[in-house]
Amino acid sequence: MKQLASGISGAAPIWRKIILEFLKEKPVVDFQVPEEIVTAEVDEVSGYRSHDGFPTKTEYFISGTEPHEDDPVHLKMKVCKASGKIATPVDLARGDYEEKEYFVFKEDDPTASEGGPNRWQEAIDRWVSQQTDGKYHPPTQMCESENQIEVRINEPGDHSQVNKKFTVKIEPILVNEVVKIEILVDGQTKETFTSTPYERDLNLNEGTHTIKVRVHDNKGGLGEKEIKIGVNVPWDYVVPTPTPLPSPTVFTLSPTPTP
Repeated sequence: MKQLASGISGAAPIWRKIILEFLKEKPVVDFQVPEEIVTAEVDEVSGYRSHDGFPTKTEYFISGTEPHEDDPVHLKMKVCKASGKIATPVDLARGDYEEKEYFVFKEDDPTASEGGPNRWQEAIDRWVSQQTDGKYHPPTQMCESENQIEVRINEPGDHSQVNKKFTVKIEPILVNEVVKIEILVDGQTKETFTSTPYERDLNLNEGTHTIKVRVHDNKGGLGEKEIKIGVNVPWDYVVPTPTPLPSPTVFTLSPTPTP
């Protein structure tokens, strides 16, 4: 045999003719998918469950093994508009963020000894460092608002009218730990507390009032929120100035001289 034949040009055509001849008189039987096999839409990049409108593909799974957990590889991250760092709860509350697509590749080294170097991750990191697409370089630091505090007064609403007895409900939004909350009414401290629930009942006199909430955290941070309300009156009610009564006119009668 002077010339070798590859499987594609030699064996494959021969076996094709054999199989076609063998199946010539056989009925066509469609493949029946086993009942325990299901399909699911998965992320085209990671293979985890589809999410965030990223491109998907259909895969086959044994029922019960299809992915349900969150995708740790193909992420849509919330980042600050200015710095591009990871948005904090404060940034999210203020709406000062945008969503961007990133890839995160983390693997354990099954051959590494306890405390030994992760050679798999080292190789991944070297490859990632050579990628010029920003999607491969997700932010790892929090935005500068990490030590800031956003304060919301959910009840009562600003510029609302309430009864004499009402509840102040507070929602502190911060990264650090709340250590103290103060409620001030017209500049005077009414309530001070350090733990949940972040709400207190107040009983105020009729009229307009200014309520301020101060939230302190364990890093020395301070956040404030102020609202104006009216108790049994509109929040912008002004006590009318009494209209002065006109002074009575005094007439002096001069006696008529007698001739």
